[in-house]
Amino acid sequence: MRFSIAIHHVAVAPDRRRAFVSSLEGDSFLLIDLAGLEVEALLAPLAEGFVGGGHAVWSSEGAVVYVTERRLPGPFSGDPAAHEGRVVVRDGADGRVLAVWRSGGIGPHDIALVPDGRTLAVAHWGSPDMGGARTGPRHRGSSSPRSLSSIVATGGCSTGWWGRIAGSRSAI
Repeated sequence: MRFSIAIHHVAVAPDRRRAFVSSLEGDSFLLIDLAGLEVEALLAPLAEGFVGGGHAVWSSEGAVVYVTERRLPGPFSGDPAAHEGRVVVRDGADGRVLAVWRSGGIGPHDIALVPDGRTLAVAHWGSPDMGGARTGPRHRGSSSPRSLSSIVATGGCSTGWWGRIAGSRSAI
């Protein structure tokens, strides 16, 4: 089976059984069984108007994968919230969406789980200060992120997931 997907990042689960394949501004993600090298799921962004943000990271126990998704680039509307990306919490077994959180900025790209196992750090490429809601390094001529936010993840598959933006630092 062949897929047309612009692979940007591969996140391997802690047990090394699965991998989540992310795209950068693409409309497909893959969940891969690493033992058989089989595609378990071909996944779409959370909603129309969203595309892959570039990266994903697994929870420490491997039950879920946190995925960055950004809005399609477009002219800046004057409201930064209208361009804000999302962190999508997906089930690690089948990729279904369990929860969706605001990412805390425009164009979320990289994501990391910090050692406390509850906090996600999200780096954003986007900026409304360049005449439009730019969402990637090719729009700016720079490879440095424009802002950083952290999200505190709480809950579990049986109790539901929620997240809150714990902090944000702009223009780093």
